[in-house]
Amino acid sequence: MNRNELGEKRRLKRGGILVIKKPNETSEVEFEVEYLASLPLKDRFLMMTAKSRELQENLIRNGHREAFSIIKRK
Repeated sequence: MNRNELGEKRRLKRGGILVIKKPNETSEVEFEVEYLASLPLKDRFLMMTAKSRELQENLIRNGHREAFSIIKRK
């Protein structure tokens, strides 16, 4: 890592936002893991439940969360 990347990473740890000039999947994953590891367990669970709620709302909005219907045949 060069000096600019180190300064950028220090700045990012304080801000919690990843800013990179070129797309780099490995640095994105590393940043995400470091960020989640820095959060307390309670905050991670709050984020997880919020995301689950968001996904559930999207499914309902798009009609994919309907209950199964039981069809009785004679």
